[in-house]
Amino acid sequence: MSTLFFFNSFENLFEINKNIFEINLINLTIVLLIIFRFLGDAVSSILFERKKVIDITLEQSNKKVNLVKEKLIRVRLKLNLTQDTIIKLYNKRFDLFCNKKQMVLDQVNVYFMQLQYSKQEILKSRTQKVLVDIYNQIILLTFDKLFLRITFTIKNNYDLYLINRITTNLYMKRFNSII
Repeated sequence: MSTLFFFNSFENLFEINKNIFEINLINLTIVLLIIFRFLGDAVSSILFERKKVIDITLEQSNKKVNLVKEKLIRVRLKLNLTQDTIIKLYNKRFDLFCNKKQMVLDQVNVYFMQLQYSKQEILKSRTQKVLVDIYNQIILLTFDKLFLRITFTIKNNYDLYLINRITTNLYMKRFNSII
């Protein structure tokens, strides 16, 4: 047998490797070479199909991202328009409020002026009434003193007393009718 292989002995040619790690690497390499040899085309076609699916999915997701970006831009534009509209409405309401406030303040000023005028008129009329009452009292007292002096001077003449009293009352009536 040894002449068949041109070796002296079969045992010298091969030896059993007892290292498990090296054996595992060798076995794995042999299995992978066999798989790539027999299944290489099938695995590469599966990987190629998988790459196509991933590319299509990536393209679709890019389209969706672009659509979302466009919608976001539209929403931002609408938001800006809404914000401008709200600012305009706020300014319009604020102007309206200021105008109403000014109208109320003007009306209050008018009422205040009317009250001031009424107060002055009431004070004026009361003052006139008090002055008239004082004036009447002074005249009455003056006529009473005058009457007393006249009556003291002419004590015996009773008719003269009545005439003076009637005259005093007559003057008082005329004075009251004038006022």
